[in-house]
Amino acid sequence: MTEENITPEMWPKVEEADRAEIRQFVEERAFKKIHRDQFTSDMVIIDARWVRKWKRYPDKSVKMKSRLCARGFLDQQKDLLTTRSTTATRLSQRLLISQAARKKQRTVESIDIAGAFLKGFSFAEIQKALKQLGVDAPHQVVIILPPLNVFRHLSELSSDFAGMDEVTATQYGLLCTKPVYGLNDAPLAWQLCLHQFIKAQGGIGSHLDDCTFLWKDKDSSLTAMATTHVDDIAMTGTTSWIDDMADNMVKRFKKVSRQKLPFDHCCGCRYERTPAGTRSINVTLR
Repeated sequence: MTEENITPEMWPKVEEADRAEIRQFVEERAFKKIHRDQFTSDMVIIDARWVRKWKRYPDKSVKMKSRLCARGFLDQQKDLLTTRSTTATRLSQRLLISQAARKKQRTVESIDIAGAFLKGFSFAEIQKALKQLGVDAPHQVVIILPPLNVFRHLSELSSDFAGMDEVTATQYGLLCTKPVYGLNDAPLAWQLCLHQFIKAQGGIGSHLDDCTFLWKDKDSSLTAMATTHVDDIAMTGTTSWIDDMADNMVKRFKKVSRQKLPFDHCCGCRYERTPAGTRSINVTLR
């Protein structure tokens, strides 16, 4: 949705959505202000844009959603960055459903982590994690030049930006403490963070698909399984096991939402039980 498509009646909803988005950046301390006099030639300096749309939520409500996105394609170092697929394969998704259908006590849920990319690793943590994997990554200092109304929201939400208006804001940029939406290494930063968390919860990474994790008992029998699709995680296990995982995710990532059967998973699958009343679950791939 472009600003040309926004009617005067819609602006209050746009303002509310923009503020909610900037509040996430403040809570995660994703930005620091930096004066243009401090810009150097070795810094990556790119602008950002608002991406706005109407979004339908699981409770059927429709709200304006704003996303502040850096134009990462302008990053001159993008060809040097390590990227990663953050989506489980179709086979892994089918295996998860197959495991859920095998035992009556297992169910399936979808867990969504709000503002996921802002909860990912910092640039330094990315370098450290990749080094442990034997991969070199360049040191990046990224400055975002956002739409000017971003500074107005920041000044009202954070004391670090107090007193800034849209006039003085023209002299400043936003120094990123971590890869934000739109940057080429943002998906990698989030995936490394999420997968580290899942492994700390006992998940065993699949050799077939690095976005799939297994949990086993002492007899090496499979007890639970999860697939990740960016910030949406499909899980199968007992209700108590999923409750414990969801509680741990809330402690780590704060805002987490859950969907129980039936639901549409972000990967484009419809998860539901069969009309026959069996424990099997039907998946329709779009």
